[in-house]
Amino acid sequence: MVVDIGASNVEDLLKLMRRYRDSQQDFDGFIVPTVPARKQQQDTAATLAELVRIGVGPDRLRLVFNQVDHDSALERSFETLLAYCAASGAVQPRLTAALHCNEVYALVRSSSQSIADLAADCTDYKAAIARSTTRSEKLALAQRLAAQRLARGVLPELDRCFEALELEQLGRT
Repeated sequence: MVVDIGASNVEDLLKLMRRYRDSQQDFDGFIVPTVPARKQQQDTAATLAELVRIGVGPDRLRLVFNQVDHDSALERSFETLLAYCAASGAVQPRLTAALHCNEVYALVRSSSQSIADLAADCTDYKAAIARSTTRSEKLALAQRLAAQRLARGVLPELDRCFEALELEQLGRT
């Protein structure tokens, strides 16, 4: 089971976990996403510090580097958090557990299709565009083609990120 705690609820969860001693043992692991903004990196470091304080070992913690800029080195974008990790030993960052910025995430939010659905779509949109007679239809088809291509590009990255998390190792210690 995966329990997704929104960023605005983390403090409440950690407060409850302090009250319910050893409740952290009910979870095999903790995946903490982070983004490049310095404030969010500082908040992520504080969350990691609190998890360690209540007894979560580094072997049960994972980071996901999210919204990574394609044009910036991850080490530079997450310099603040990586420095904290190195100094504290709270978690061993897996730099390949990273997801780059991609418009496909916004597209699926406003759609009934998943990224996998978009990627698996076998429609030949280029041929459909060539057959189309109206400008608006061509534009709609071109947008579907773009979504299809973005999804096909992001799926391998999602797989690499998931693999890098080594989730099968959680709960074994």
